[in-house]
Amino acid sequence: LQADVRCLERSRNLSFPSNHPLCLWMQTQAHLLSRATLDHVTSDADRGMLRQSMDLLGAEVMIPIHARQRFVGWLILGHQATGRPFTQTELEELMLLTDHVGVVIENALLFREVTQQKAFAEALLRSLPIGVIAADVGGLVYWFNDTAESILNLNRNDVHGRPIEQLGR
Repeated sequence: LQADVRCLERSRNLSFPSNHPLCLWMQTQAHLLSRATLDHVTSDADRGMLRQSMDLLGAEVMIPIHARQRFVGWLILGHQATGRPFTQTELEELMLLTDHVGVVIENALLFREVTQQKAFAEALLRSLPIGVIAADVGGLVYWFNDTAESILNLNRNDVHGRPIEQLGR
């Protein structure tokens, strides 16, 4: 994981491998961390590592982001512009925000996966030496491969979205 948007210059090029103690802690603990709650971390070693990480990142609040049942990043916030500490209500709203961000990331990952699967299926169908024509449940053509074009001497753009019956026998 790497720092990105509006981060401190000193942390801009930081990179955290997934096995870094901070990443592992965020993954297993899965809850908001703030300077005010650091004293509730029972392990002295964990508390020291977290404090050191927060100092390095200039963080007042760190919230893990999860998608697909795994830790994918975090929202890190420094001091508020007003200089006052975050209220409990603000922290709860930030947790909701990271839940929404997690859903957005999960949707983006799913979209990427579906797009890759579609591209693979299309490449496979294009390469088949037999003609393949696919129609939806309404009988409209939605797939017409190169071999089908050659066999029927039709252009896929002319038949796409038209009733399959118009192709003839």
